[in-house]
Amino acid sequence: MNNIFHLYIVKIHKHTFGRDDASEINYSCKNILNEIIEQNNLSKDSIFNYSSLFKKSKLKEEDKDVFIQSVYVLAHINVKFLEQRFHYLDSAGCWEEMDLENIFQSYKENEFYNPITHEKINEKKFNDIVLPYFCPTEELISLLKGVRQ
Repeated sequence: MNNIFHLYIVKIHKHTFGRDDASEINYSCKNILNEIIEQNNLSKDSIFNYSSLFKKSKLKEEDKDVFIQSVYVLAHINVKFLEQRFHYLDSAGCWEEMDLENIFQSYKENEFYNPITHEKINEKKFNDIVLPYFCPTEELISLLKGVRQ
């Protein structure tokens, strides 16, 4: 597990090198890394929302900007610890996955649609319906699987 932790710490340090907030981000990322890597039941179906990740970061309420930056460092293509996804609660009460391309296209064109009714809505309403979440990357699951066997 220490090797996996170290691998991601190196990636994080490379990604945050030279930033004014690097030490705060690195602190937060290390805490999140440690908490997630130590989970015995971690799988590709594990889900983390902002609230659960914030608790893992061990940051204070006034450090939310650092926290948000930390999460995006962990989800960055050069780090590949977390993967960001989006979902919404359908009319039957089931969580439905949103296609990332649709999400990015909506923001790019500034046109938002309710995924249930398909009616045009504003960005705030869209953000109330479509919620982000994070899951471990395939890379992380594969590395942990190799260690736990």
